[in-house]
Amino acid sequence: MSNMNSNRYNDDVLDLHVLLRDVLKIFKRAWWICVSAFVAVSVIFCAYQKYTYVPTYESKASFTVNTTTSYAEIAASYGFYYDSANAEQMAKVLPYILKSSVFNEILKEELGEERINGTISLNAIKNSNLFSISVVSQNPDDAKAILDAAVKRLPDVSRYVIGETKLNIVQPSSVPTQPNNRISYLKSVIICFAITFIASLLIIIIFALFRKTIQTEQDFNDKLNMNCMGIIPYIKVGKKRGSHPIYADESTENGKRYSESMKALSLKVVRSMQKTDTKVLMVTAALANEGKSSVAINLARYIKAGNPNKKVALIDLDLRKLSVSRELENKKNYCSLSRLLGETRTVKKRFIDNKVLRVQSESCDKKIKRLFNENPKDFVVFGSDAPSKSPEKKLNDEKMYDFMKELRAIADYVIIDSPPCAITTDPLLISEYSDGILFVIRQDSTHRWTILDCINNISTRGCNIIGGVLNAAKESILDPGYSYGYYGYGRYGKYGKYGYRSYGGYGYGKYDYDEATEKNNYQALSQGA
Repeated sequence: MSNMNSNRYNDDVLDLHVLLRDVLKIFKRAWWICVSAFVAVSVIFCAYQKYTYVPTYESKASFTVNTTTSYAEIAASYGFYYDSANAEQMAKVLPYILKSSVFNEILKEELGEERINGTISLNAIKNSNLFSISVVSQNPDDAKAILDAAVKRLPDVSRYVIGETKLNIVQPSSVPTQPNNRISYLKSVIICFAITFIASLLIIIIFALFRKTIQTEQDFNDKLNMNCMGIIPYIKVGKKRGSHPIYADESTENGKRYSESMKALSLKVVRSMQKTDTKVLMVTAALANEGKSSVAINLARYIKAGNPNKKVALIDLDLRKLSVSRELENKKNYCSLSRLLGETRTVKKRFIDNKVLRVQSESCDKKIKRLFNENPKDFVVFGSDAPSKSPEKKLNDEKMYDFMKELRAIADYVIIDSPPCAITTDPLLISEYSDGILFVIRQDSTHRWTILDCINNISTRGCNIIGGVLNAAKESILDPGYSYGYYGYGRYGKYGKYGYRSYGGYGYGKYDYDEATEKNNYQALSQGA
């Protein structure tokens, strides 16, 4: 891990192919957010338009202008026709006259009003002496009245500038019947769509540029300086508790792929543990929803299947969530740590039987040995009856130290399910019981800087990180060659009532499997490898 800190802040070279892939992947996940944003923006914008809408009416008139200037006199012999110089002059002068304070006062006098309830504008028709004048007002009658007054009094003001002026009406004014600013909801929706699309695209591109997640096996080496020990495919299971299995159903194609991936992972883990003389392995992750509990359960299962003569134990030390305990508490190979360590507490009624009373009278090492003897064909699970609000006390308790010491002496392989490293400090305490750490990383989920921080922090405790697992791997959108199966993967609930992030329940397949067939298949795989 010597170069982790240097790798952390190295910017990647922009790869347009990867960027496009990430953009499409993010859009596929968040398309409903974009659609919802479009609908919300459209509704709000249209409602705002309707609420603030004030109808206005426009009255128009068109006319030609005849003057007694030198330009007009020059053209007199030709009658009344277009003179470019004269028209050019009037096109510049007339708008100025209409906006002047003098003309405004004259209009007020003509209308008998204290203010002009409208806006006057003039437009010169290019290459002609034809002009159009329009008045926009909130009242259609006022629009026509102002327009008539302007046409009537314009020559009176114009003679001081361009001489005697006569307006020849081509199109008279009329009272408008329809607003000139009617709301076009179709246009509004199109505008909202364009704005939402551009904004969503920019946000997705920015997010894709800065997400920096782990997506491939190569990322383990390049970004984390860590050995990738296995790639586990994404498997879809049920959403309701109790409706989904614990293990992948090997009767399906998806289940077979998951099972083979877990078998290969367990084989590599066992070899690594043997080479490094590791007996207690902690399975952890950076954040919630990485799938580390499911990996721990299946890892213990397949290690036992490949080593039937070895004693394999699985301990649920995620004391805030107890994912493993809740999934396996009804199995015959499950044992409560509370009862095993002789803690004084109210136990559930189903636990009060002769067998439990006999166990409580035994010493810790005898209890552990008896559990392995009673379950020779399965791994033994140690869990808790209820979540703990202060797991630090339990993890630092002398009874826990004694239990781990006895278990280490009896079991051959011990798998510990640990809480996420970035959420609690519990993994730092659990690492003191462990010889090695297996880091579970969900594909394209957690920012790699968060992962690096967790790895660096836990490495300072002196515990060896044997490698990582790329979990819930999906088929790439643009690279079909990179395929680990496009499968769903579990459900995730809340991390509990203690204020932690989402962190869920897991389940895979049926627990009741053909053990003989399982054992033979795994041993064949091990020999072949």
